[in-house]
Amino acid sequence: MSSPRGFGERTVSVEGRTFSLCVIRFSNGCFVAVTEGEVRLGSLTVSLYNRTTTVTTQVIPSRSGSLFMRLAAERLAVRTDGVAILSVNVLSDIPTGAAKEIMREMDGMVS
Repeated sequence: MSSPRGFGERTVSVEGRTFSLCVIRFSNGCFVAVTEGEVRLGSLTVSLYNRTTTVTTQVIPSRSGSLFMRLAAERLAVRTDGVAILSVNVLSDIPTGAAKEIMREMDGMVS
């Protein structure tokens, strides 16, 4: 994180596409926005980790990439030991290679 308040921002360029990652870290979780193109809120997935299981729900469903959103939200919830709120606004499906790179960057930002 680049700020003592838990705010971080990065740009990830992979497979010819550019994604912006914005993270706000809290003591009990995080909010992460992944955008491509104009920075906007998008589909919303919330995940809660309670030491034994992870509960995840889509608040605003995605037209594409819902598997990525579920996996990323659950991973963030476990890493932060709490609540993860993930917003994704992309132009089209995120390829597997790009998804792995985005998740790697998110991990680094919330650790």
